[in-house]
Amino acid sequence: GFAQFKKALFHVRAKKKYPFIDKKINTAWNAMMIEALYKAAVLDKKYEKMADEHLSALQNLMFRRGELYHQTVPGVEPTQKGLLEDYSFFISALIAGYEVDFDEKKLDFAEYLLSVAKSKFYKNGVWYLSDDTLHVKAGLQDKYYTSPLSKMLQNIIKLAALKASFRYEKLARENIQNLKNQLIAKQSHVPALAKVYLMLKFGVVVLKSSKENLRKNIKIIQKVKYPYLLTEAKEYNDFLACTLRRCFVKDSNITNVIQKIDQEFIRK
Repeated sequence: GFAQFKKALFHVRAKKKYPFIDKKINTAWNAMMIEALYKAAVLDKKYEKMADEHLSALQNLMFRRGELYHQTVPGVEPTQKGLLEDYSFFISALIAGYEVDFDEKKLDFAEYLLSVAKSKFYKNGVWYLSDDTLHVKAGLQDKYYTSPLSKMLQNIIKLAALKASFRYEKLARENIQNLKNQLIAKQSHVPALAKVYLMLKFGVVVLKSSKENLRKNIKIIQKVKYPYLLTEAKEYNDFLACTLRRCFVKDSNITNVIQKIDQEFIRK
């Protein structure tokens, strides 16, 4: 009887006013989806192409005169300046994209956006949601989606590792020290901030090799148990695993390197 019931429902719906559809284009929300597509590329390369196309479209539309814009609707030039969340999630998407195709331009653009975000939203050791007179401090709770502040701190740590920047690491450590009491008090409400703390405590490992080696072995690399792992393209024939301060294994066999990473860090 479902076919008959479905036909009756279509008859009822035909008399209803079509619901309003919110067609606004939001930078942060689009960036979240683009990051998801890049991460799905390990399963199917078609998602990499989709992600690149959407990233290019979003950048062309929402990046103007040296800064991001927050949202607009189709056919209308954006006017509302970007918020912390727009920068946080766009940077995260760029880093995710870099780990798929190892295009240095993505990483450089992420670093540029970080510098802009820091100048706009970071004042006297405090991150704010927007660059205006409201002075609303960025929150930490992961509610409807990840806290933009926690996401930004994760970005800073990742860029510190990929750019070998002690300056970025220092910035992240200063922030987590300032937020430590809130992390202790809120705990289960701020998992993204807890991840920041753990990334700093245990360290981010960067697996380095040629672009060809990394892309060819991407599914094997996914088997690394240690959660705070990034990949970086270098003109190396071997695989090299490093933290910000030291490199601890070099081998032509990716399996040996993965075993060493897990032995070195999982035991912590």
